[in-house]
Amino acid sequence: MFTKICLMACLWLLSIPVYGDQAEKEYLLKVQQDNKLLLEQSGLAIEPDEIGQIIPIKQEWTGAHSGIKEENYFLIDSKDQLDQLWKQHAPGISVPEVNFHAFSVIAVFGGELKNIKGYKAYELKQYHDFIRLRLDDDGYQTIGEGDKVTPFAIYVVPLITKKVLIQLNAPYYKGPRIWKIKKVLEVEKPAIIKKILHQP
Repeated sequence: MFTKICLMACLWLLSIPVYGDQAEKEYLLKVQQDNKLLLEQSGLAIEPDEIGQIIPIKQEWTGAHSGIKEENYFLIDSKDQLDQLWKQHAPGISVPEVNFHAFSVIAVFGGELKNIKGYKAYELKQYHDFIRLRLDDDGYQTIGEGDKVTPFAIYVVPLITKKVLIQLNAPYYKGPRIWKIKKVLEVEKPAIIKKILHQP
C-alpha cells in the first residue's frame, strides 16, 4: 500500500509542468542579450575565443560597508582620482599609497544590497583588446530581512591601458556560473569621477 501511494505521488509530481527549466533558459537568454548589447556599445563585438593571460592582483580591499551607496565601477589612474574616491568610500581613513606610474586601481561598488560580505576576484585576464575582471559576490544567508550592506572591492593591478570588462557571477538561483557584464571601463578623467560622486 505504501509503495503504491509513493508511486502515485511520483507520477503526480512528474505530471506537473517544470517551469524552472524554461525560466532559467529565459534568464540566460536575457543575460546573453544584455552582454551582447554592452559589448557592441563599447566597440567590443564578441567575447574573446583566446585563452587570455592571467594578470596578478598586487593588493586588494573588500568588505560589506562603503560610504558609496550607489552601484558604480571605476578605473583609476592617478592619485587625485583615488583621493576623490576614497573620501567618499572611507572618510577619515588614510588613502593607500599607489605608484600610478606602474599600477592602476579598479574599484567596484555594489550599491545598497543585502547579505554580501564583499567581492572575490575569480580571475583577472588580459586579452588582445581588453582586460576582463570576473567577480563572485561573497554572500551569506540570514533569517528575516537580511543585513543591509554596501559591498565593495578595490584592486591594485599592473598599469592598465585597455578597456576593462567587469563581469559578475549572476547564476539562476543556485545553478552554475553565469557571467553578466556590469560595466566596460575606460580610463576616466578626475572631473568625471567627481561628477559621478556628486562632488562640487
